[in-house]
Amino acid sequence: MEMVHLLKQLPVFRALSEQERQQIADMAAIFHRYNEGEMVIRQGDTGTSFFILIKGFVYVAFASQFFLKLKAGAVFGEVAFISQTSRRISSVVCGIDGTIAMEVNQHTFDKFAPAVREKIRDIMLQVLVRKLDLMNQETFSYQKILSLLSASQVDHPSEVDDGWGCPQNYSQCRRSRKRFYFSIPVALRLESGESVTGEISNISTSGAFVTTVNPPAIRSNQKGDLLLLRHWELPEEDQLLFPCETVWISKGGFGLRWRFTEGQPPVD
Repeated sequence: MEMVHLLKQLPVFRALSEQERQQIADMAAIFHRYNEGEMVIRQGDTGTSFFILIKGFVYVAFASQFFLKLKAGAVFGEVAFISQTSRRISSVVCGIDGTIAMEVNQHTFDKFAPAVREKIRDIMLQVLVRKLDLMNQETFSYQKILSLLSASQVDHPSEVDDGWGCPQNYSQCRRSRKRFYFSIPVALRLESGESVTGEISNISTSGAFVTTVNPPAIRSNQKGDLLLLRHWELPEEDQLLFPCETVWISKGGFGLRWRFTEGQPPVD
């Protein structure tokens, strides 16, 4: 009953009837439970399975060293499943005890009733189209952020060599990192339930500074997730979140530190 209830709460399964959700829930072998820090997918693994996050959240590596957070309802691995082309995948790490993910490969998929197979195939295509649409809408913003975080060379007249990030690590940043200036509307959603909007005005591989119109009513050392402002109204399963922590607050904005070290997901 627990699994049927969990499936019913996720938008990705709304197209299925109660009986069809029960059929999926009865296939206990496709559901995997993970504890915090446990690998869901290990970097370098190959496969054609797709995954749906049923409960909890995970961190997905990109650029081999930085992590985005995905919440319940998120789908990953759908491209390999649809194309049936084996691919190398980045690591996916469980973010909290009790996380549940559903893994479906072609063999499992063939066990579903025909009507369920068609609906799941439609779901995968809708997820893929939605992701492509979001990528097209946010090409500049996300490519800019991801390229900066992966230390790619960015052709920008305002880049300088001194870096910016957590003040405690400023001397290290100064020696080894670059700072980039631009303007991207974002929202910070804190674990405490508070939220604040602003614009990233500079960013580095260790942190970012967000400018605000009014003094932000938040405190330092608060953990949360940064997302593009346009994604605020999207379902949580479609949001790409950057785990972070506030490190200092000023009248004109606040400084953030990314909550991951190189090659390691966030640790509480």
